[in-house]
Amino acid sequence: ALVRLMGAVNLGNETVVLASGADGVGRRDVALSAVLENEGERLKDNLEEMGFCSVTVTRNAKKADLAWALRDRYVANIFLLGHGSYHSWVATDHCVDWFDVSRMSGSHLKNGVFANLGC
Repeated sequence: ALVRLMGAVNLGNETVVLASGADGVGRRDVALSAVLENEGERLKDNLEEMGFCSVTVTRNAKKADLAWALRDRYVANIFLLGHGSYHSWVATDHCVDWFDVSRMSGSHLKNGVFANLGC
């Protein structure tokens, strides 16, 4: 409650789906990129049916795209698609782990969903 009073939470309710274009070892993979983009669009449709607002899909998402989503005060929900594990996500240009996420996060807390949907 105090965090909310201080204005240190997101202001909006936008949702971002970040679909990587890299394989499990970080190499660019055009075929996988197309599959993940299609999955991102399908996820977008499902999220909108569940009531999520302003859902956008970023294909070939990079580390900078995740940093932007974390810092954007209007983004409440972030979904990551691509290879990863419980502690990392392989973006198109870089493997991102939770230490990176903590360094990228801004001065506010997200009060939405953060889901890493990887394999």
